[in-house]
Amino acid sequence: MGGMERGRGGKMRGDSKLCGLVKEGFLRPVLIIGIVLVNLFCFAETTRAEFICGPFEVKLKMNEGEFLEKYSLATGYKTKSWRWNLNAVLYEPMAYDRQSYLKSLVKFKTDTNWWLGGEGRYSFEPACDYWRLRLFSEKRNTKSWSANLWNNMEWRRTNSGYTLAEYAYYEYGGRVRWTPWKKLKLKSELTKRVKDYDTSPNSWTKYDLLVEGKTGYGRHNLEITYKETTGKYPDNAWGNYLSNTLGADWVWDLSDFARIRVDHRRLFKKWGDGKRRIERNYLGVLEYPRGRDLTLGWMVGHKATSGQLVLIDEVKEEDMEAHTRIGLRINKVFSAAQHRVTVELFEREKKEETVAGVMAILRLNCGAFRWECGLAPWGGFNYSAEKGYWIKVRYYF
Repeated sequence: MGGMERGRGGKMRGDSKLCGLVKEGFLRPVLIIGIVLVNLFCFAETTRAEFICGPFEVKLKMNEGEFLEKYSLATGYKTKSWRWNLNAVLYEPMAYDRQSYLKSLVKFKTDTNWWLGGEGRYSFEPACDYWRLRLFSEKRNTKSWSANLWNNMEWRRTNSGYTLAEYAYYEYGGRVRWTPWKKLKLKSELTKRVKDYDTSPNSWTKYDLLVEGKTGYGRHNLEITYKETTGKYPDNAWGNYLSNTLGADWVWDLSDFARIRVDHRRLFKKWGDGKRRIERNYLGVLEYPRGRDLTLGWMVGHKATSGQLVLIDEVKEEDMEAHTRIGLRINKVFSAAQHRVTVELFEREKKEETVAGVMAILRLNCGAFRWECGLAPWGGFNYSAEKGYWIKVRYYF
């Protein structure tokens, strides 16, 4: 951008006038339009006959007194030997967890059946801008195994009027999937992540390991997952940590009209300052009756957390906390147009406090339009469920 050069400490620095305009937001719309036009002109000759325009989506949401808007559009083109897509998302208002962005991806297949590609992304919010670059390779068209290698890079640049620390982020990862026979699938993934702050002492290096196995016999299916993460803070040894998670998910199809699912997760984490935390999650679901048009899910969950502060092999502090929840999920499908209604009735208990809630999501298919209406002021049975009231419309060209 405008004579970008590298300043002291490896920090990127550009023409002050132009950077000032970008930080104030005046050039953002121009920049987005320019990137879109560059992509279209670069692929105009090949996309003239088969240019594909993906769905256009509008989402209006109210949550805790804040009104949110989201607009997104996807385009793309693909052949047997290469792929291209362009995605644009705009949030209003924007925030650190609601960043507007423009993303473009290109990949092509080599003679050895490996896919090579790259992805560029520019995202922004009022406080800062993010520039991302992703390079990757993958081999998928084999019967028994597949592999992925990738390298992600991200740079955060703070806009004028904000005091956020700027940083550079790097990620290196590899994944291998192996299916020795039909009923056994194995996956292993190793990732190294590095975040380097320009001025803040919070720089860190983290390693993530994931091992996953899926198998089945008759009407039974079992999935076992192990995750381990280590974090090293060069300037703050007290922040170093080690965590691991062991999970098992078992599904039993009792019949064509009933199914049982039991899920358990155990998390252990310890920090360099002597803190330890153990968390156990249990989930049980009975789907009965279970059918194409109507399914009832009878759900129960329990979460128990215990924490300790250990100094020189002596426990100085200890605390425990438990959460229990029960719920009923109703899924109704209207076969003629495949309209779907999902309703959850649930109750949560925490520290002798009971909270009851309801969630309803309506999905309608009207020709090329897909409508979704969400009513979830208390979220859902799962803690990760979305909260608020929203209307989402998606149009397929």
